[in-house]
Amino acid sequence: MIIVITRNSLKTNMVFNMIKGIMGVIMPLITFPYISRTLGVENVGKVSFVNSVISYFGLLAALGIRMYTVSAGSKYRNDHEKMNRFANSVFTINVIFTVNAYVLLFLLVATIPKFQEYMVLFAILSLQIILTTIGVDWINVIYEDYFYITVRTIMFNLLQLILLFLFVRTEGDLIKYMVISVFCSNGMNLINHFYVKKYCRPHLTVHVDWELHMKPILLLFATQAMITIYVSSDTTILGFLCGDVPVGIYHVSVKIYTIVKTVAASMVAVSIPRLSNLYSRGKREEFSATAQDTYYTMLTICIPAMLGLLLLRREIIELISGPEYVKAVYSLAILSIAMFFCIGAYFWGQAILVSVGQERILLKVTVLSAAVNIVFNFMLIPYWKENAAAFTTLIAEMLTFAICRYYGKQYVQFTGCIRIWAKIFCGCMGIIVIKALLTAVGLTGIWYVIFMILCSAAVYFLIEIIVNNEVLKSMVPKSYFKNYSKDNWTK
Repeated sequence: MIIVITRNSLKTNMVFNMIKGIMGVIMPLITFPYISRTLGVENVGKVSFVNSVISYFGLLAALGIRMYTVSAGSKYRNDHEKMNRFANSVFTINVIFTVNAYVLLFLLVATIPKFQEYMVLFAILSLQIILTTIGVDWINVIYEDYFYITVRTIMFNLLQLILLFLFVRTEGDLIKYMVISVFCSNGMNLINHFYVKKYCRPHLTVHVDWELHMKPILLLFATQAMITIYVSSDTTILGFLCGDVPVGIYHVSVKIYTIVKTVAASMVAVSIPRLSNLYSRGKREEFSATAQDTYYTMLTICIPAMLGLLLLRREIIELISGPEYVKAVYSLAILSIAMFFCIGAYFWGQAILVSVGQERILLKVTVLSAAVNIVFNFMLIPYWKENAAAFTTLIAEMLTFAICRYYGKQYVQFTGCIRIWAKIFCGCMGIIVIKALLTAVGLTGIWYVIFMILCSAAVYFLIEIIVNNEVLKSMVPKSYFKNYSKDNWTK
């Protein structure tokens, strides 16, 4: 049975996913200051430590299934019968490894004294593993249903906001906070399990083509394992070597860094199913054009975001978490620079190398980066604590970006790179001027942050329109560009 799925344009999907990402920015800006002040540095550090450990078992349960399904499943999305067989097999594999992950987690918590101190926290936060498996959200990604994903996320974010303010009032409400967080962050997967039936009906089956699926899944699992190691090892090693307070400080930096990075990465994520589908169908020119469009969009958004975070890091930390977290300004400065390399590595690794079937290259690169990260963590964290953790992340991201870009450029042909960089540079200079003007005026606190963000965004995009940044042509009315042709810029 052949079905036809109507999908939004790539830019429309980017908009939906960016709205979702922006909500991911707004919600923590509202909730995290409240939670960090209400629960205190030590409790924030405890939750961060347990979450970093849980992430390893979530990885074991998920294998490389999400990455695998997005690339491999895109080939079957117009064939209902094949898609059902594919979904049933992958869902069964996912459930089996989820059970294995829980068994291993139980054994480790029961035998490691450090983990036993946080037994209740492990019990609650580990629920996100099974809820993620049940949710099969990768089906929505395969069919590029970003409208549903965005609306669903916004609804549960608003619910979380209401519940936190109602029930989390003191440091003793740590358990309530975790229950609310798990329910609102992952409870949507229960609804999702029924929603995806419009596309296919995943269920357990004994007819699993293990040979077909396990090799690429395990390759991507190994890659994701290495990524998780060098993402989470900083917090884990910091917790073991330095205690809860440095983890709490570092958690603030990572939280803010992750918020901005998620928005910047959203336009890359929506392109992966489309790129995989184009390459599998042999449409090399269209594949290269789509990749270039995605990459230039990423640069146009990511570079000013990185600069803005670097310039506003102290004000944002004080606004979100309070003066007791001000030491996080140094680690956040390092992570701000790391964001560019992280997003770039994600593009060249996931969007390009995985789409063209070069998972082995990505695995080798990630293993090398993870090894470098862990070695430097053990060497530097005892001396510079959270700042060392941020620095090792920067080194690992730079290494991954450089190697993935080297191999990825063999499959795409980009034009006009220098021109795009020059136009983005002009916009960034406008942001620096706005920073200088607002500082001279003497604005402080929340009004300084608000005016800095609004004015910088307005000036940046105005400059990009004036210099005729091609990325914006599909985002604003063409009339804005009629007086700013490409010829005017090159002259």
